[in-house]
Amino acid sequence: MRVSVSSGSFLCLREMFFVTCACVFLDKSVTLCARTRKGKDMEIRIKSLEEIGQAAKEFVAAMGDRRVFAFYGKMGAGKTTFIKAVCEELGVEDVINSPTFAIVNEYVDGEGEPIFHFDFYRIKNLQEAMDMGYEDYVYSGHVCLMEWPELIESILPDDAVKVTIEEEENGERKVSVKSEK
Repeated sequence: MRVSVSSGSFLCLREMFFVTCACVFLDKSVTLCARTRKGKDMEIRIKSLEEIGQAAKEFVAAMGDRRVFAFYGKMGAGKTTFIKAVCEELGVEDVINSPTFAIVNEYVDGEGEPIFHFDFYRIKNLQEAMDMGYEDYVYSGHVCLMEWPELIESILPDDAVKVTIEEEENGERKVSVKSEK
């Protein structure tokens, strides 16, 4: 286990493969807290938009070899905004936006590998997903970030990581990550 401290920054405890992190900011407020609850489950709290980059950094550090991430949340919860921050952390330099009408956007990460960003909001049935080549993307071995996966729930891979983003009453966001495998 390693402890790293950065003056004016945060204290973070990390374990081997998956991040176990209790972040305490050394300035006047606790601004971000991410922790592993059990196994590969994690929760990240984001108090403001300024903290989203740090939250994305913690998320990316915890991705490991998992490739399919299903993002759940109400309209306006911050799914696209968080995915944009995750893509930026992965080194994407392209314009990152929701593929609402295109259904899938392809980006290139910092190592030249594709990242697929899906938005299934406008999918009317599973056949539409299959017709657009869903299986080719999802089983490609590349990172797939999916918004509105509840519309294709029955064809999600068993090892898809479920990420739920909720807006708290005070405007903060809670990102809950649950991995079945």
